[in-house]
Amino acid sequence: MPVREALASVATATGRRLGAQAGSLDAALEEGGYQPRADEAGGIALANCPFHRLASAHTELVCHANAALLRGIAEGAGADPEMVEAVTPLDDGCCVRITRTQDAIR
Repeated sequence: MPVREALASVATATGRRLGAQAGSLDAALEEGGYQPRADEAGGIALANCPFHRLASAHTELVCHANAALLRGIAEGAGADPEMVEAVTPLDDGCCVRITRTQDAIR
């Protein structure tokens, strides 16, 4: 299995565990240090990337793994993992945005 796929698989599984332990997506994001904030589109922008230093040197690989981790967190917390979107990394935030669905955040 290629490294990128293996990393995504481990990140997703870890995310599921973290989401289930936190009990909600919001709690898991806060506990993970993402500093979630409502954005203008009604979703969640992540004001902090816990992997920023590593992502600045290996952006594509780290952002891909981060998105997989957050999809796993959403799933583990009982939210729709499809609401996790990878976006262009921001200087002052994270490379992932979360859209809200009616039942996404508990």
